[in-house]
Amino acid sequence: MESQRWPRAWSSSLRGSSPVCWPWLTTRSPRWPLEVLRLLTEMDRNMEEALSPEDCQSIFPLVFISSRSLASAAGEFLFQRLLDPARHGDGDPGSFQRSLLRFFLRSALHEHAAYLVDSLWDCAGSHLRDWDTATGLLLGTGTSLQLHEEKALVEILSSSALRLCQGHPPVGRSQARKESQRELREQREERARLSRSLIPVLPQLLQKFSAEPEAVGALLELLQHLELGLFRTARLERCLEQVLGRIQEVFGKHSEPSPALPVPPSPSQSLPVCPSAPQSPPSPSQSIPSPSQFIPSLSQCLEQVLGRIQEVFGKHSEPSPALSAASRALRALCDPELSLHGLGDIARSRLGDSLGDRCHLQVTELLQAESPDEEDVYGLAATLRRLSALFNDHDLTPWGLFGPLSQLLRRALDTGELPEQVTIPAISCLFFHLFWELSRVPDAGASPGSLRDLRSRAALLLSLCQSCLTEPQPGLREKAFLVLSELLLLLGPELPEPRLRLSPEPELPALLGLALLDLVFQNLPEPHPDDHEAVQARLEALQARRSLLGGCWDPKSPEFPPN
Repeated sequence: MESQRWPRAWSSSLRGSSPVCWPWLTTRSPRWPLEVLRLLTEMDRNMEEALSPEDCQSIFPLVFISSRSLASAAGEFLFQRLLDPARHGDGDPGSFQRSLLRFFLRSALHEHAAYLVDSLWDCAGSHLRDWDTATGLLLGTGTSLQLHEEKALVEILSSSALRLCQGHPPVGRSQARKESQRELREQREERARLSRSLIPVLPQLLQKFSAEPEAVGALLELLQHLELGLFRTARLERCLEQVLGRIQEVFGKHSEPSPALPVPPSPSQSLPVCPSAPQSPPSPSQSIPSPSQFIPSLSQCLEQVLGRIQEVFGKHSEPSPALSAASRALRALCDPELSLHGLGDIARSRLGDSLGDRCHLQVTELLQAESPDEEDVYGLAATLRRLSALFNDHDLTPWGLFGPLSQLLRRALDTGELPEQVTIPAISCLFFHLFWELSRVPDAGASPGSLRDLRSRAALLLSLCQSCLTEPQPGLREKAFLVLSELLLLLGPELPEPRLRLSPEPELPALLGLALLDLVFQNLPEPHPDDHEAVQARLEALQARRSLLGGCWDPKSPEFPPN
């Protein structure tokens, strides 16, 4: 009763005082913004119309900042103001998801779903973990969601599931405290519930969003964190085969580049004004269907999973979120500890045969041609990009690609006829081929002859990359610089096997130094603070330069990089 009299007793003195609180939200002290945000939350809970939509607009961006305590407090305010089904719902089981989608899409910060989910995790975790409602909205035919809304819901679903499986906040937010044994046990139980809910409908989700690389990539990234043993215990072999088919399908459809790692946005980035009145709920005819309507028979589920994974490799041709996630998902399904890994091995062998044979044929035709045809170059570039993504997680050395690709790169350097869309993935494949061979040396008991052959291949790749440092294409020079840095560290004086150590040519340090100056130490233009795309592009460029600089620096060898 006292709490009910509090708003009436203090309403006259506190009403209109919210503008006084705004400067405290931007103070450097870690204490005062949190206390002010809690006060504003209490005012909004107990005093009607105490905060205007413009006031809320100043608070909502805080859910995306790096301070987890302040972001969680802002998440509680957001949940209370817009998302709480008890206050804003109308009996619709998907009201929370719909309200969250409206806010997320209007925020114009679509690449930061993981930070939004983490901000809401403490106060709305049960709603975020409502997997059946989310998948029902995605698979239903009468839920009135547009494609962009469905893609956003996939991102939120994936971020929520990853937050549960990983058990810690996203990059840039520190863990608040160590979890207790009880919380860890509850996390394992929730992960098992997530796997039982998501694995049976995963083939249908991959099929529906097969043309959307970001959605497919998010779903396949999530697959690695599920309890894959469920494929055996629940007899979902058919489902696994279909997902593997979707992974193969991805490697031939899309060509969007991979996005950079998102950086937590600044609170100054504006969000739209929150709606003053809730939007109308869906009609009863738009009720959310149960995911059980879409679950295939247990005997078909494993085959579906395998099939979907294989389809992924057939629908993408450039390094994209879907392509890299498909490769990692296939690696997880080929884990020897997984009882059904044999099906994954079969799918990987089938995919390697397809891409390897195609690469051999295309390289041979291009080397024999007097002048490369534009269509042939495009087809070879697409094949090499797929191979590069697959090579990153899987040993493809049995397909013998090093010889043909080294001849291809030599011709490209001698004639200048091939674009960097071919030469860059070719260098990646050559490096991965060499890396996988080196990884087997400690356990293989290699003969002196095989070690000499391996060292000659390493020296050949070193020579080819050194020649690439003088090429005019910046992308090619950057890739060659990174590979050279890795080779010099892997095969340098610290290598335990002396017969594999490489001695670089005397002019190589000078070439690396010139490349370092050109690629790293050139000034970047300062973007306008209001141009968020230019600011983000500059942050990504700085991150790329940091990676280049870190790639050539060995803490154990202070003489490198050269002065």
